[in-house]
Amino acid sequence: GAPKKPFNVAIVFAICGALFSLLIFLFMLKQEREAVIQQFQIDMNYKVAAFEQQLTLNLQSLESLQAYYLMSDQIKADSFKEVASRIAARSPELQALLWVPEADTEKLWVAVNGNDSLIDEEAVQQLLQKSPQVSELTLSRASLSEGNSIVAVTPAHSGGKLIALISAVGLVESTGLSELGSGIVFKFINTETSSELISQGEYADSAKLAPDTSFQNHLLRDDSNWLTSYAATDEYVTQRMSYLPALFLLTGLLISFLFAAYLKRIMKYLNNLRDEQEVLCQQLMDVTWSDPLTGIANRGYFDETLDIECRRAVRDFSPLTLVLIELDKFDEYEAHYGAAGAEVTLQRVASALRESVGRPGDMVARIDDNQFAYLLPSTNELVVQLADRCCKEVFSLGIAHEASQVSSVVTVSIGVSTLQPSRFMTPERMLASSKEQLVKAQTNGGNQYQAYAEQGLEPSLTYSV
Repeated sequence: GAPKKPFNVAIVFAICGALFSLLIFLFMLKQEREAVIQQFQIDMNYKVAAFEQQLTLNLQSLESLQAYYLMSDQIKADSFKEVASRIAARSPELQALLWVPEADTEKLWVAVNGNDSLIDEEAVQQLLQKSPQVSELTLSRASLSEGNSIVAVTPAHSGGKLIALISAVGLVESTGLSELGSGIVFKFINTETSSELISQGEYADSAKLAPDTSFQNHLLRDDSNWLTSYAATDEYVTQRMSYLPALFLLTGLLISFLFAAYLKRIMKYLNNLRDEQEVLCQQLMDVTWSDPLTGIANRGYFDETLDIECRRAVRDFSPLTLVLIELDKFDEYEAHYGAAGAEVTLQRVASALRESVGRPGDMVARIDDNQFAYLLPSTNELVVQLADRCCKEVFSLGIAHEASQVSSVVTVSIGVSTLQPSRFMTPERMLASSKEQLVKAQTNGGNQYQAYAEQGLEPSLTYSV
């Protein structure tokens, strides 16, 4: 299958950071919204409580007047006007205080904001028709004056009625409900008739109202038919929320991506270091196992490989050939041409020897100052063809050797040893056998090869040249 892509820490960190910032943003957004709604409820509860308290004070004034006349034998016009004027002066929301006797022949007295005036009997009768005939304080809607009014009716002396006409507009203004901001709706509702006595603030579609901001409270007592209702729109809540959640989100995203970019840069730097380390390791290995002058394998690598190939040859039951190559009269050459000239010659000879072999597994190495070696697995006696070719290749280089008494050009002597796999195949025996053949070639005048091939019980592979 296709290779798996490497795990990118920077991208994963950026995604996790963005998700974490988003979760914190949503949490902070929820907390901000709840704080705005809570503050809205506190402010509205204060205003509604003030509204209820002011209305209660007006009703208590009527109850005080009722108690006074219930204890009296009769209601006198002068005393009624005096008491009503005092009450109305203390309560600016009172539009009128009236006494309606049971007998239609008696007059009606009224105090409006501390001033005496008379309301005609027809208007009072209309008011009474709209007011419930009960023997307790009752709230209703009337139109004796401009704007909505609250009517409180209670029984008085001799079967008559005391009526208080309270201005709804005055109550709203005195309690601060007239100063509601945009997006808030306040209503004073009669649940029995489903009528709205007071509707303050901007009207909003129910779809635009924030679901957590709608509150209702019964007025005066829990079983009352009157209640206050208030709510806020989503726009009102949104406008009062701070920009802190959005600022945190942007900051979190910025930090996440900046840190991810930093991680990506660090990872790239580490990858470059790893690549450089691999290159350095390869170079170090090349330096460790290569001859610095010729670039072929050195003696250490040759010894290690020879030991491995001996054991492999025994395991695979295949022959192994070691070829030792040494330049003839090299000491004289170095003395005549100097160290620099000797090094150039060694390089040229090593290059020619390296180009003479090409099978996978064959190795050429410089094992001494002017001595080279071939290590050739799976070969037999026909490897002498390679030895002969090496002699001719070096001779054909035509490197002048004026200090030699054997040849006018540089030549080599070669010792070849091919051993069969057995318990006697060891690196020491391979070297000794090849060294023996090399000495024979040098003794016979050089520029030649000598070979030894150990006979095996089974035919071995042939070295192809």
